[in-house]
Amino acid sequence: MRILRYVTPVLFVSSPLFAAGMEKSGEGAHVGASLRAELQYDNGEGNKVEGTDASVTQQQGVRANLLLSGDVNDKVSYKAEYMFIPDTYCLGTNVKWAAATFKPVDMFSVRLGCQKVREGGWDAYNYIDTTSIRGKIDYSGLNTGNKNVPHALYTPAIELGFHMFGDLTLQIVDDVQYVGGWNQKAKQTVNLEWRGDFAGIKPVVQYGLYDAEKSWHMDVGLMAEIENLGLTVDYGMITDSNKVAKKEDKLNRFSLELNYMVAHFKPFVYYTMFEEQQDTPDVKTNTGAVQALGFDDNGSLISFGSSFHHFGDNYAPYLAVDIASGKFKEGTDEKTKNNLMLRVGVTAQL
Repeated sequence: MRILRYVTPVLFVSSPLFAAGMEKSGEGAHVGASLRAELQYDNGEGNKVEGTDASVTQQQGVRANLLLSGDVNDKVSYKAEYMFIPDTYCLGTNVKWAAATFKPVDMFSVRLGCQKVREGGWDAYNYIDTTSIRGKIDYSGLNTGNKNVPHALYTPAIELGFHMFGDLTLQIVDDVQYVGGWNQKAKQTVNLEWRGDFAGIKPVVQYGLYDAEKSWHMDVGLMAEIENLGLTVDYGMITDSNKVAKKEDKLNRFSLELNYMVAHFKPFVYYTMFEEQQDTPDVKTNTGAVQALGFDDNGSLISFGSSFHHFGDNYAPYLAVDIASGKFKEGTDEKTKNNLMLRVGVTAQL
């Protein structure tokens, strides 16, 4: 059966009650909010028909959230996050987080509820809808239908955490189901993660099974903060077994991000790429329409820019440029298409 389908909504609805109890105990709740709004200029190269201008300027709109977290006592804590945008997160709702954590001793903890899935490495962890200003490339080559990773990024889960020699986490989630896949019933699968912290140098290793244990995913990454310099590097692989076609595809991805705080500016540069290798024959181009820049076989993104922190970290205007690239098929020809987007925006946190 599906786990946590009923427990998670109860946790989310109960969060204000947890907060009320905390206030009575004098510990207090932590309530916060953040938002990001931006104006985008797209040069339209990916939508361009020969002899026409497909450039467009558009407002992305405000992406905002409400976050509630805190400690009920020295052993129980909770976190709830709601997104004020028409999107689907945990259980197809706007709820990202609705989880409670029980930590009876320092070396062991249990978390129950809607939470982030342990996949995608630091690259997935570091991208936050309301505060991240780097670009993002979405690819949809996986049979599961999710973008970039096998599972949805936020889902009900049970976590067992072992906190010694770093943090080792065993996460139990519902297995994926899709037409043509191996798994055709409601069942669970597992993700494993280890994180370390060595004087600001933080490695992460992830491994998980899905689709009735016929496919797997893994990520290894490193995040480092050295004075004003930030570095993140990730490599991941996903195997994608197809029951109907009786073959196994492999997807490789890599990402690198650098940022540096100087005066009131925080410039950054981010690069990511992915390529899927099909099991005979290997398709060399994206099968999505060129006009939509639909990435389902290969693609890369270079994103660079800077945020401005004269007003502090809680209010930061920014400027960013994204250049996406991929190989597409036009008739019988293979063609590399590039798309440039200029973004101007602001992030704010309360």
